[in-house]
Amino acid sequence: MVDCQTWLVNPCGVASPPRYQLAQRHTIAPGTVLGLLDNGKTNAGLILEEIGAALQQQYGFAEVVHIRKPGVAHPCPEALLNELRARCTVVVNGVGD
Repeated sequence: MVDCQTWLVNPCGVASPPRYQLAQRHTIAPGTVLGLLDNGKTNAGLILEEIGAALQQQYGFAEVVHIRKPGVAHPCPEALLNELRARCTVVVNGVGD
C-alpha cells in the first residue's frame, strides 16, 4: 500500500506546510500587459476571465489581452503565439473542464 498525502496549494502566497519556501514575487512595472490564452476547453474562458480580473485588481496591468486558440485538439497557431509575444509581458495559459 502506498502512503499518500494530499496537499492543498494556495495560490495566494501562503506556503503550507511552512517548511516550503515560495518563489520570489516580482513587482509589476508600469505598462505591463497580461495575456490570457484560452485553450478552447469548456469553461477555460470563464476561469481565465476570473483570474484576469483578480490579477488586474491586484496588480493594475496596463492592459489584459484575451486570446482563444481555434481548437482544443491542436497546438496554438504560430500567428497567435507571435501576437502574444508582441503584445504581452506575461501570459497565463488556461485549461477548462
